[in-house]
Amino acid sequence: MRRKWTNESIKTAIIAIHHSGGSLCYSYIVNNERALLQAATRYFGTWEAAVNSTGLVYDDHRKYRKSEPEVYGDEKRYRRRENRTRPRSLFS
Repeated sequence: MRRKWTNESIKTAIIAIHHSGGSLCYSYIVNNERALLQAATRYFGTWEAAVNSTGLVYDDHRKYRKSEPEVYGDEKRYRRRENRTRPRSLFS
C-alpha cells in the first residue's frame, strides 16, 4: 500500500532523518528515500525547498558546495573555474 504524503508528514520525515543522524544530501536521499524525495518535490518544488521548510538550512547539509566568487578569492579565478572566460585569440 502506498503512503499518503502531506506537507507535515514530509517535514516530519525530513526532521526524523536529521535527528537520527542520516544524511540530507540529495544523493543519499535519491538512493535511500526515493518516495520521500518524490513527495517532497511534488509538494515543495525542490528537495532544497523541502529541507528549508523544516527550519533546517539545506546548504549546511550539501555534499558538494555551490561555487561562488568569494571561495576562489576573486572574480577572474571564479570565471576561469566556471569556464566563463573568453577563449584566447590565436594571434594575440
